[in-house]
Amino acid sequence: MRNWKLTTACLVFVSGSLAPAQGTFQNLDFESPNVANLTNLFVAFSDAFPGWTGYVGTNQATGAGYNFISGGAALTSLVTPTAPGGGGAVVINGNYSAALVTGETGPVGGTIVPVAIAQTALIPISARSLRFSASANVNYLVVMFSCVTVPFSAVGVGPNYTIYAGDIQPFAGLTGELRFTEQAASFGPGLILDDIQFSNISIPEPNVTSLAVLAALLLGWPFFRRRRR
Repeated sequence: MRNWKLTTACLVFVSGSLAPAQGTFQNLDFESPNVANLTNLFVAFSDAFPGWTGYVGTNQATGAGYNFISGGAALTSLVTPTAPGGGGAVVINGNYSAALVTGETGPVGGTIVPVAIAQTALIPISARSLRFSASANVNYLVVMFSCVTVPFSAVGVGPNYTIYAGDIQPFAGLTGELRFTEQAASFGPGLILDDIQFSNISIPEPNVTSLAVLAALLLGWPFFRRRRR
């Protein structure tokens, strides 16, 4: 398989004072889809994820999955608790979570490519950390703001997910692209993502609690340990 390198379109920072009010981030918890248009297994990306742009490899995604998780194709899906076959158990909070699954874009045995979701808007001036909840193959996740990687670490745990936080303070008050990319690997890793938010609380220093969270992560969550076809 060909190795894919992470690529993004770099955007120039703009002063927050110049950004219009509607430039702030939206639908960060994925709870605002165009419900009336979610009638098939495959739907328009803009209906499943308003405010976001999806990518498959380096190409912009026009479609998304609805209420199922891809088993081989590179796809971002919107999943609900009622997903068939027990798939709804992966939902982290509310009525919807996003599933980013790397995979093939063509025939079986083809190249495995990364998937990403991105949004360009203004980070609140009061923001000190970027927080989100995720599960499955988080080790393949890269978070970037305007082409700058935002390192993150575990700060808490939930019933079926871990809460992560990264230092976003250097970008507070700036406009740029926030991008979550699940990188490609031979087994086609996948990620469940939800509850993205900007917090005025700084990320905590490493302590016994955070080390315990990291230890728990080593146990892994086998949902995405699926065999390649």
